[in-house]
Amino acid sequence: MSRFRIVRPLFKSRRVAPAGGTVSFDSTGAKFLYTLDNTLADEFGNATALTNNNSVAFVTGPGGVGQAAQCVSSTNSYLDVADESYNSLGSTDYTMLGRYRVDSNPITIDHGFIMKGTGSSEYFHWAESTSGPWIRCSHTSTIYGSSATENSFAVETWVLVSIVFDATANTLSIRINAGDELLITGVTVDPTDSTGNLYFGRRFANISDVSICDMFLASRKWSLSEISDWYNGGTRLLAADRSWT
Repeated sequence: MSRFRIVRPLFKSRRVAPAGGTVSFDSTGAKFLYTLDNTLADEFGNATALTNNNSVAFVTGPGGVGQAAQCVSSTNSYLDVADESYNSLGSTDYTMLGRYRVDSNPITIDHGFIMKGTGSSEYFHWAESTSGPWIRCSHTSTIYGSSATENSFAVETWVLVSIVFDATANTLSIRINAGDELLITGVTVDPTDSTGNLYFGRRFANISDVSICDMFLASRKWSLSEISDWYNGGTRLLAADRSWT
């Protein structure tokens, strides 16, 4: 049985100012980084580029920095890519980061951000509409999340969502904007790899009204310090502002 508790960060999120340089990140275990900054390519050049279905538009990104992909239900526009090793996880530790915005106000239905496979999804993150929005996620077909304040956010507002899975401790950590942690224990480890596509802006057969950028996946646990650096006090880092070691 899964349980959750709130864990306060030991320090506040801080802004890392490049000041003409770059912020360095550890690329160990990195699988993909789809910045969606007017491109559908993986920044690492490993994963296959996304397919633009029904004219997903690029719009102004968080805080006016760069661009982001906007999926729209009325035009059935979304992004996807076929199953491959770079978007598959199995039973390993992982970190998934994404900057999201729900563009529907009021929010009356659930809106999907990222989904691997349909039905028995390998992983799936969405905005829950009931008493929401708040983040829910499916890890190997089991649904986790809570409408706790620490897991809630506002519509039409950009947020950074981080989800970190610890395969040894069987925990799932959810943070909004590098803030307080919603720590879920008793998470099932399942090595099942969905052979379905990876979708952005879709919840099962339904297209969502969301904007997305900087979707990152790595097969290792990121620390709060690393997540805080990525959040950068809310100021988005573009490719020129970061380096990888």
